[in-house]
Amino acid sequence: WADKKTGLSPNFWGRAMGWYIMALVDVLDNFPKDHPKYKELLAILNRTATATVKYQDAKSGVWWDILDMPARKGNYLESSASSMFVYGLAKGVRNGWLPQSFMNAANKGYNGLKKEFVEKAGEERINLTKTVSVSGLGGKPRYRDGSFEYYISEKVITNDPKGMGAFICAAAEMEVAALPKPGKGLTVTVDNFFNNEYMTGPTGDKIPFHYLWEEDDNNGFSLFGKVFNDAGVKTATLKTAPTMANLKGSNIYIIVDPDTQKETANPNFMNAEHAKQVAEWVKAGGVLVLLLNDVGNCEITKFNALPELFGIKFNEDSRNKVQGQNFEQGAVKI
Repeated sequence: WADKKTGLSPNFWGRAMGWYIMALVDVLDNFPKDHPKYKELLAILNRTATATVKYQDAKSGVWWDILDMPARKGNYLESSASSMFVYGLAKGVRNGWLPQSFMNAANKGYNGLKKEFVEKAGEERINLTKTVSVSGLGGKPRYRDGSFEYYISEKVITNDPKGMGAFICAAAEMEVAALPKPGKGLTVTVDNFFNNEYMTGPTGDKIPFHYLWEEDDNNGFSLFGKVFNDAGVKTATLKTAPTMANLKGSNIYIIVDPDTQKETANPNFMNAEHAKQVAEWVKAGGVLVLLLNDVGNCEITKFNALPELFGIKFNEDSRNKVQGQNFEQGAVKI
């Protein structure tokens, strides 16, 4: 089925390209911005998005099963690919990887999804129609030859998980896009200097962790960051000692759980100069948020140099201390 020179399929199947744009935006979620291939991924996404919009059906706003043959007999508008394209475009814009202009195509596509593929199925239920059940290439018997005739021969069904999952992703992105953005133009910065813990990665490299925006575990900061992002606030990380200069672009500065000697080999303790710089930034209009842990897992004595400039002192006593996995011990009754 593959072209002998290029190795490519002779046709452009919609869902294959839909998976591709979804993979690009989902990989970029976790791809280091300082990686030498980061800009290359951004360029690939922008080229893919441009081609996606080029083949968007002008009338319906959605996409065809075989993308570049809208007029060919037997071709049809397909829901899973269309949902994937809306998701990829909207998420790309939300994260700043694609220009804002791509939201025009995302909005048109989402309206098309609801009009072309969503039908009522009773008072509280809907169906998602026109999802191709499966398509592939090669295999025995060799009926998957990549031809137009093969692609349109596969069964088209209602409420296929591959379509419903993509539609839910698209709907979630479009609902986020429609939210008010009261924090647009603001930046919230989390500290990664006083809280500077590392763990060893699978390849032996050191990976920063603990209360950072990029972490998707249960410390909550990835969710915390998403709340800010959904409100239009940009999230940033400060890896060096705070100064008036490097805090200038931040509106909110969060310091959480400064390290003890046992938590990192060379902890960065708060000192008078650090505290002075942060205090001057606050006086200039910055918002400072301090979140400390219990005394056994957080350096408090030296850190108090900062809050004491505002008449605040953190005590080193612990209440509602959790033992082992008994998290209910930490509950605060209100």
